[in-house]
Amino acid sequence: MHQRPETKGCPFARRTGRAIVVLCSLLPALPPAGATEERPEQEQGTIIEGQVFDPLGAGVKGAEVVATQPAEGGDQEKALATTTTNETGDFKLVIPGQVSGEVLVSISKEGYAPAEREIEIDPQDEFPPFVDVELAGAIVTAGVVRDFRSDEPVAGATIRLQQSFRTQTAESGPDGKFEVEGLLPGRSVMIVEAEGFAREKQEVLVVIVTDEPDTVEEPVHLYVVKLKPERIVHLLTTDEQGQPVGGVIVECLDESRRDFRSLATDADGKLTIRGLHYDTHLLALRLTHEQYVSSGDFDRRIELPADAVESTHKLVLEQAGAVSGTVTDQSRRQPLNGARVIVGELYGDRTRRDWTGFDGKYRVNGVPPGRQVVTVHLRGYAPELATVEVEVGKTAMLDFKLGPGGQVGGLVVGPEGKPLAGVHVVAVRWREHETLGLQAMTDGQGRFVIADAPNDEFHITLLHSAHQAVHSRPVRAPKTDYRFEMIPRGGLQGGLPGTKLKIGDDAPAFRLTTLQDETLSLADLKGKTVLLDFWAIWCIPCVAEIPNLQAVHTAFGQRKDFVMISISLDRDQKTLRKFIKDRKLDWRHAVGEKSGAAEASGAYGVSAIPASFLIGPDSKIRAIDLYGPGMKGRIEKTLAAFEAG
Repeated sequence: MHQRPETKGCPFARRTGRAIVVLCSLLPALPPAGATEERPEQEQGTIIEGQVFDPLGAGVKGAEVVATQPAEGGDQEKALATTTTNETGDFKLVIPGQVSGEVLVSISKEGYAPAEREIEIDPQDEFPPFVDVELAGAIVTAGVVRDFRSDEPVAGATIRLQQSFRTQTAESGPDGKFEVEGLLPGRSVMIVEAEGFAREKQEVLVVIVTDEPDTVEEPVHLYVVKLKPERIVHLLTTDEQGQPVGGVIVECLDESRRDFRSLATDADGKLTIRGLHYDTHLLALRLTHEQYVSSGDFDRRIELPADAVESTHKLVLEQAGAVSGTVTDQSRRQPLNGARVIVGELYGDRTRRDWTGFDGKYRVNGVPPGRQVVTVHLRGYAPELATVEVEVGKTAMLDFKLGPGGQVGGLVVGPEGKPLAGVHVVAVRWREHETLGLQAMTDGQGRFVIADAPNDEFHITLLHSAHQAVHSRPVRAPKTDYRFEMIPRGGLQGGLPGTKLKIGDDAPAFRLTTLQDETLSLADLKGKTVLLDFWAIWCIPCVAEIPNLQAVHTAFGQRKDFVMISISLDRDQKTLRKFIKDRKLDWRHAVGEKSGAAEASGAYGVSAIPASFLIGPDSKIRAIDLYGPGMKGRIEKTLAAFEAG
């Protein structure tokens, strides 16, 4: 039976979902003794309220809810009322007349296991009874596991179906057949593993089968899973002196199949990865260890031999240092608890970090040797940044004193000065580093406020689904009357904000020196189609466009009549080189004061990034503001038009 919280003496309790909100403190006094309170719903009948939800906590719509009660003098149940749940899984049963005693509430819906709840109804109860019911899945998914080479059944295979946070398992029998029970309708991930075979992972749709309702007792959906031969990879992790390093967390990703697994090396630094596909030729690895330089991303890659399905590889770890210190209040000189300390040039999920304790102390391990940027954030304070020299095997000490933060805010408008709601305001770049990590969202009036801002200049980026991203001029606290204008994507007849260039104009001349020390000029590239992409790694929408640029390079990068150049507005060439290598951006890049990047940006009037220009073989602008999955198609049409003459 559902137990309600005590609310006696307060007739203004209001039920919301599965909670009761009591609204008493500011309401008028209760009626004097003897006064009669109208209760129209109770006069109409007995009410039972409730909610039906699935194991993930989502309301189940369209479930049938029936209230019954044993009939007097017999076992036959008497139907009292029937209803169905609404969009959020809520229901209200209204039983004519007054009912008391035990009532059975039954819930049923196709694809779910039926459920029942017994409740006791007391006519003197001030509030109607509330029933919350979780429905379990009832779909059975069946299938068979076979050997890809021989088509023979595979016995003893483990089958796992993952539905959000729930996993149902089964094992194939001698005939290779399996059944997974208790599933909910919807998308799932099926993972099948068997000794000697590659792990098979696929997305499946669990549905209710009703084609043969007379012969199928339970809904069944059949899958045929064929397992391919496995590849085995042995790893050995050592330090720079060749000594084994145990306890290294190795995250392994087969990017071609999005197949991920996480393992750890033993005390001898050894690890065996089984169940990889035999035709896997490249693995991306991320290594983590407290005393060694850990990977910020999947930046370790090993090539697997094509002529063998079992191989051994050695991974060398660089010994790291640490950064430690104390964070205190600038004026009160007291330690600050809960301050986040990150070490690195970029703010991200994988940045090395720690939080201060009640004593204000922190310690970040696994820090690469060399000069490192350390940034501290704490709500209610201005962030602070400093650099420190880290040595191998040693702990660099760095203390921080935090003072009050400022506020930066303003108004974001679209065409005709109309306020834009739902604009994501992100602040990352600060003091020539990308470690700030502040954000806000514009309200219905297009206004935003960034709290706990630095007391010096920083940059913000504006992101909106229907408008072009804007990288602003520097902003500074305390100031909350900035005004930013965004235009619809492609809204200026193909032009970009801040540039007067239009399709058909002559492309401005440029001269660039790439990271490969190659000199490129517009005059040298005449007769070729050129894609100029202005970007930076601190620019969130720029990074989001990388998959589209990669698709363009894959499609046209080998053509002799096409040249692709990314011009970076970053200043840290070392960080950019690593980013390009890790992301496999295998085309021409220009960055730095001597590269001509700044001059090209000025010539093309770029004041917001990402910005792109497609230049035809005749050195005229053929497209501006290429973005999204459609980028490849627009370039393909331009190339085809010039081929056709």
